[in-house]
Amino acid sequence: MSQQQSAFPSEQFVPLSANGLPKAKTDKICGGVDEIPFEGIEQIGSIFVEGQSKYGRDNWKGGVHDIEYQRERTRHAIRHLQLWANGDRSENHLAKVAWFCVTQIWIEVQQSKK
Repeated sequence: MSQQQSAFPSEQFVPLSANGLPKAKTDKICGGVDEIPFEGIEQIGSIFVEGQSKYGRDNWKGGVHDIEYQRERTRHAIRHLQLWANGDRSENHLAKVAWFCVTQIWIEVQQSKK
């Protein structure tokens, strides 16, 4: 019987390391961050850099508890999504939409703390 099969269905498969011992268990700390495609991270990062040069570093963090800012950013993200959906590739519309989503998640987490 192979290493991955058990004669008893109720037994749990225990993965083995290269030396034949059970693999060490660890807690997942990253929460799936390692699953995010690097190309997406790079492109979202470029939007942060673009915004930093226009508005200053972390300017967007001022949007915590500022509903008007959040509404304006939402409209802007929807506009970028519409442009992309209509075939416009003149700028990185999807990265800008993703930037909005990432920053809005952060804003909502901060708002829930206070």
